[in-house]
Amino acid sequence: MKNDVLEISDTKYQVFRVEASSNSLTTDEILSGEFAKDKIWLILKMKDNEKYKSIFEGGIKRNEENPDYDNVNTSENSTY
Repeated sequence: MKNDVLEISDTKYQVFRVEASSNSLTTDEILSGEFAKDKIWLILKMKDNEKYKSIFEGGIKRNEENPDYDNVNTSENSTY
C-alpha cells in the first residue's frame, strides 16, 4: 500500500526526479500540474545513508533561509 511505503521511508521531504528539458516553460508545466506524470518519479529513502541526508532531512533548508535572490532566473510570464 502507498501509505505503508511512505511511512517506511519516513522523511521530512518528498523528493521527485523529473525527466525534462531544463527551461522555464517545463518548470512552469511541472509546477502547474500540466507536465506528463509518466516522466515524474518519487524518490524514497529506504535506509540511512549520509550521502543523501541533506536531501531527505533538510540540509537544503540553509539555502531557503539565506536565498541568493540576485542569482535567481525566472520566466517573465511565470507565476512561480
